Amino acid sequence: MASADSLPAPAAAAAQASRELAGRIAGAIGRAGGWIGFDRYMSMALYEPALGYYAGGSRQFGADGDFVTAPELSPLFGQCLAAQSAHWFDAAPATIVEFGAGSGVLAAQLLASLDALGATPERYRIVELSAPLRVRQRETLTARVPTLAGRVEWLDALPERIEGVVVANEVLDAMPVRLFRWREGVVFERGVTCVSGDGGFAFADRLADDAFAASVSAVAHDAWPTPHALPEHGRLIPALAELAYRMQDRHPGAGSAQVRVPYATAVGLLDERDAEAVLGAALDLGVLDEDTPHEAVQFFHQLLQEYFAARRLAAAPEPERVRAP
Repeated sequence: MASADSLPAPAAAAAQASRELAGRIAGAIGRAGGWIGFDRYMSMALYEPALGYYAGGSRQFGADGDFVTAPELSPLFGQCLAAQSAHWFDAAPATIVEFGAGSGVLAAQLLASLDALGATPERYRIVELSAPLRVRQRETLTARVPTLAGRVEWLDALPERIEGVVVANEVLDAMPVRLFRWREGVVFERGVTCVSGDGGFAFADRLADDAFAASVSAVAHDAWPTPHALPEHGRLIPALAELAYRMQDRHPGAGSAQVRVPYATAVGLLDERDAEAVLGAALDLGVLDEDTPHEAVQFFHQLLQEYFAARRLAAAPEPERVRAP
């Protein structure tokens, strides 16, 4: 990784904007009593009007910017997402909600590809906090998909209700977040303070407020009661446990051997409305392995099969099936 000394010096205007932004952040910290949450610091660094990284008017995306994302290189990424979105439109409203649409290239690709597939979305909603990027996105859409640009609307906040397909390409690092630190059973919130003398900033922790501490505790204790536990609130883990149990139950003579079943059989064993989606997620995660020539699936390793089957038996014991040696 390059050191700060080896990086090119910013232009004079950029350096001046950076100094002004630092001053504005320092002012916010001072007015707040010497500490602001990391989410506030991150929000100002990225979206402070006229000064933040995404709000200052500089070019971030593409060959002339700071980085390049997949849609800027090829339309294939957008075409793949469009094909999947068209499939999802069978079960969800024909609406796409994109968080942080960047230059607008991906939105244009999705709209054009979906239209070509005969699955034109009724609405395309873009959640974008940056005013300069909203302008750039509108220009991109008007130029690339002029007949479809009228279906696009912009939001500057999370909608109360989302119905449709959500798209978020390389955007998590641009969403301000609250940080916490867990220390001996106590929740602290991580924030930012000013460093006296050099005009810089430093992390600082303080006791979290009751609401934030309760939210952190709920996630830590309910979803992951121990460091090595798997979450039970979603559908994937219980579904895999049921699948492993039923696969072994269908082949009682297999003993501890690995079991392979036809893909269609696995769908039936899951007995879920979205069985294929569950299998797809397990395949993507590498928990299941697909024997494509034989259209069959099995757990990636025998121990995974036994582990998930044991989880199912632990949740619903069947002592009558246990035989003493």
